[in-house]
Amino acid sequence: MPYTLRHTDTPMRIAEREWAMADRISFTKFTSCVGVLALSDDNQIIAIHLSLQDEEGNPFTAADVNQVMLVLRDHNYAPDSVRVIGQISVWTVSAADAWNALAIALDPMSPFPLGDGTYGAMVDEENNIQLTAD
Repeated sequence: MPYTLRHTDTPMRIAEREWAMADRISFTKFTSCVGVLALSDDNQIIAIHLSLQDEEGNPFTAADVNQVMLVLRDHNYAPDSVRVIGQISVWTVSAADAWNALAIALDPMSPFPLGDGTYGAMVDEENNIQLTAD
């Protein structure tokens, strides 16, 4: 089975390869993961938790970027709101082709390199994404 993203109804605990929408979100712990964040047209955060590979060892590849873009487009994301958080340095080395394809597809995006940890985001009073950490 190929690398697949799935929707979750638990936006305060978005696990690997899951996505959710809410005005406040939280990912499960990042060790080698990145999170894609963007605002929808109704000012909710679209949050996607990407892992380097799935539970069967299938890697996230450049071809899988289409899944990310489909989730974002289906929810009318604002391209200028995109943030990518997490283990960016791991992805630029271990999944360089996939990372480059993701960066091109999300351009313009703001990268926020972060170490191991549990991260999230909320929509502030001015309808901007504010990062949070647990």
